[in-house]
Amino acid sequence: IQERVPVALIPTADGMRAFDEGGLVLPFDPTRTPVDAPILASPDSALLRLLAELRVRLPALYARTSEVSRRGPEELLLRLDTVPVRAMADVTVDQLAEIDAVEADLVRAQQHPTEIDLRYRDQVIARLQ
Repeated sequence: IQERVPVALIPTADGMRAFDEGGLVLPFDPTRTPVDAPILASPDSALLRLLAELRVRLPALYARTSEVSRRGPEELLLRLDTVPVRAMADVTVDQLAEIDAVEADLVRAQQHPTEIDLRYRDQVIARLQ
């Protein structure tokens, strides 16, 4: 028996469907069985693999991710709770892990980011309210 874990919800002609990291549509109805997974606009193998790795390595960050979308061929936009995160399409889970440290620093400074930007080499930019 091989368990296939949903990593994303994707709209299809039949409504929202759960997909695993390999792009396989899972055989259950998310309206009857709750699935807590980010939404993707369409099946995207690179984003499904990224979400699968995020789910395993940084489950708290995965749980906060509500949506991932491409913004052109080279950029991504992730929604974490209410904070958008901009990243390059080749972002790694290690780079996404830097978000926690940045947010912790901002909490200590009593600041709240309106956006986090990971698109620049070796930098995390937090735009503030």
